[in-house]
Amino acid sequence: MNYYNILGIQNNSSEEQIKIAFRNLAKIHHPAYRILSNPQLRIRYDQAQRQYEKQIQIFNLIRNFINANDKIPLIHQKDLESNQNESKTLDIQEIQKKKIRKTQN
Repeated sequence: MNYYNILGIQNNSSEEQIKIAFRNLAKIHHPAYRILSNPQLRIRYDQAQRQYEKQIQIFNLIRNFINANDKIPLIHQKDLESNQNESKTLDIQEIQKKKIRKTQN
């Protein structure tokens, strides 16, 4: 395997010429260049990307829903405690009102 032949350069090429040859071959053989430079492959790629983004949105929606449901029992428990405290306060107020009425009568 001759690296000079692979890059298409001479044995006495400068470091800059080697870098340029490598970059050019890397661009040509990179999957992104191959797909995006071909109109038909690019259309298929764009469609796949849109589908992937939709799937990610659905996944995030489901994940957020599940995470929100995990928090609901905690919120619900706090609401219950708050309601019980309010109920106790109202009960005490009612008892106090009854005592006042009894003393007035």
